[in-house]
Amino acid sequence: MGKVLLAYAPADVQGTVHANLTRITPYTVTAPGRPRLELRRVHRGGFAQTSEEMSLGACSVAVPIFEADGCVEAALGIVVPTLKRVRAGLVSAADGGAGHHPQPRGKHFRPVKATRSAFGTGPR
Repeated sequence: MGKVLLAYAPADVQGTVHANLTRITPYTVTAPGRPRLELRRVHRGGFAQTSEEMSLGACSVAVPIFEADGCVEAALGIVVPTLKRVRAGLVSAADGGAGHHPQPRGKHFRPVKATRSAFGTGPR
């Protein structure tokens, strides 16, 4: 969610964050120029994604939540163990949850059987 919020933050805030990036995992985005590229992708694609950038074994997608005036009010994110086969569905789910689609949610969500996650949580 941080990438989404940062993508819509004022330039001075972005500059301060980019000047103080700290590598948390081997996958944390800190290479010169790459964080700004990631923020441009948020604007272009309408969502952000991470892959073990903040915590090993955790991947995420997030979408912005806009106020009526077009300003970003918040972000909505979903964290999962992997994005390999589910990224598009998660982006759609987060986007629908953020209220970006006026149609009834039933048209956007398909029930899936709950399974035990890689973290050992969920139905047994």
